[in-house]
This record gives sequence, C-alpha cells and structure tokens, in this order.
Amino acid sequence: DQYKNFPSLFSLENHFNNHFDKTAHLRWGVSNSSDSLKITYNVRVSDNAGFDGDSVLEFKGLLNNTLRIDGLKPGKYYWHVTASNGKHEVNGFNTRSTFLIKKAIFLGGVLTKDEIINSKDVVVYKDLTIPKGKSLKIGKGISVTFNPGVRIFNYGSLIIEGTEDKPIKLSAKKENSSWLGIYSEGGLSVTYAVFTGVTGESVVRQIGGSAKFNNTICKYNNVRETASFNKCPVEANNNIVKESKGEGILFLKCSGICINNQLYNIPDAIEATFCTNFTISENYLLNAPDDGIDVNYGSNINVINNTAINCKDKGLSITANPKDSTIYFHNNYIANCKRGIGVE
Repeated sequence: DQYKNFPSLFSLENHFNNHFDKTAHLRWGVSNSSDSLKITYNVRVSDNAGFDGDSVLEFKGLLNNTLRIDGLKPGKYYWHVTASNGKHEVNGFNTRSTFLIKKAIFLGGVLTKDEIINSKDVVVYKDLTIPKGKSLKIGKGISVTFNPGVRIFNYGSLIIEGTEDKPIKLSAKKENSSWLGIYSEGGLSVTYAVFTGVTGESVVRQIGGSAKFNNTICKYNNVRETASFNKCPVEANNNIVKESKGEGILFLKCSGICINNQLYNIPDAIEATFCTNFTISENYLLNAPDDGIDVNYGSNINVINNTAINCKDKGLSITANPKDSTIYFHNNYIANCKRGIGVE
C-alpha cells in the first residue's frame, strides 16, 4: 500500500559539515508518486531540535527540491522536509539535519594578511594560497572543511596546532567527496590533527622549507603517499596511518627524525632515500603489502628499535653503495615477513 500510494522516499543532501555565510542553500532528493500525482514539499527550519517556539520557519507547497533562505541570524539551525502527493506525506531521511550560519571563516584565493583562527571553523571554498611573507595559524578544536577538489598551497607559514583533547579536523565539506591535501614549500608545522577524505598525490607534500608533522591521524585517504618530505629538515613523530590507500611516510634528501609512528596495511610504510643525519626509531608497522622500512642510500642513518610484522616483502630493506657512510640497523623486531632484512 505504501509503495502504491505514498510519495517515494528521499534524503536531505546538505547535512554534512555544512556552513553558510549569509544565505542558506538547502537541497534534498526528489520524491516521486507512482500514480503521477503532483509532489509538493514542506520545509521547516528551527534553531532547536524540537521545532517548537516562535522561531520556527515554515515553507509550504514548494514544487522544487531546493530552497534559499536569507536573513537568518548567526547560529545553528535544524531543518526537516516532508513530501506530499495530496493524499499522503513522507519524511525525508536525515530528519533534523543541521547547518550553521556565520559560524565559519571562508578562505580561498591568495591570503592577503596574516590570519590566526581560534574560535570559528574554517571553510576552504576554493584553492587557498599562502604566499611568502604571510602566515595562517589554526588553533585547537577547529574544524576545517574543503570543497571538492580544493587544496592548500603554502609558500609562507602554515601552523595547524591542535591539542590531544581538541585536535583539528581537516575533511571534505560534502559527504562522499574529497579534497587534495596540502602542498608546502614554506614553513609547515602540524600537530594533533586528523586528516580524512584526501585523494591525489599526498595528504601533505613538503618540498624545501621545513616541516613538523606530529601527533596526526591520517585515515580514509586515497593518495599516492600519505606524507612526502623532500629536501628539508623534518620531524615526523607519533603519527597514525590506517584505513587508507597509497604508500606511507616518505623522505627524500631530508635530515631529522621519524619516531613512534604507527602504520597499518600501508606499502613501503616508511621510506628514506638519499637522507643524511636521519633517525628512524620506535615505529610500528603491521601488514605492509610491501616493505616495512626502506632505506635507499644516504649517510649517518640510524634505524633502531622498530617493529615490523607481516610485511609481504621485507621487514627492513637497505640499498647502498660505497659512497654512502654508516647506515645502522640495530635492535629491530621483525616477525612473519617474507624476508627479514634485505640488503641490495
């Protein structure tokens, strides 16, 4: 009876990380009627989940599945949609979906002044470039969302500084979409951040400059490698990479430290090539589809106190030539890998 006589079910689309500046643009799925009756929509908007009080707005008899609302005060709003064929009504899925008005800072284009953001969420609505001489600092507990296909280009200074109890979350603005990560040639400092929904080259790609990448969680990303550091001093400590596709944390011609990282099901989990004065220590690598730790050439490399379990190829791999100075492997634990240590 419901299939024959009721409007078909539909969902509310704008219910995920949704921020609006001044005007709310709401959209929902189309409902149909099997007996070709005209479908109309009723929308209710309220500043409370109970949809009670004088603040409730109602929009009745809408023929389209979109609605623009101007003049809302800053704050959090709930919205609900029903479809009617004149005889019966059905509720849209995601009942009491939410959106925010003026609770975010919208960034895009070239940053023209130094920004310190501590109290509002951030929406990056198009590619954001931080030029030389300019800085962007994002404080603890901030949510940063990106429109599909958007990335940050940093040539100045980018500081993402969360805390253990209030990490910074960087994710795609729309459900089932993706953003393109951070490309940096300037000063980059990231601590206590969660990266999700990145596709393309890297979650973070650093060339030159300097980088600190500590206490992050990188998950649900589909990239060539999670983090790539090139020709720079770097700290990469206490990071977790899991439930992602692509290689892990890569270093090319770097100096610095890579300590206490955890990588699960990530091929070439940690790779260092042509590095100098570099320490890889106390990392935990599980179920790598390729090598666990891969060191290619370099000088004064210390690989100590690491754990590699169930790697499909080598737990630890070293490629070197007579021009390289000490590459030192000591006190590592290797179990159930195809090869323990490979020397080429």
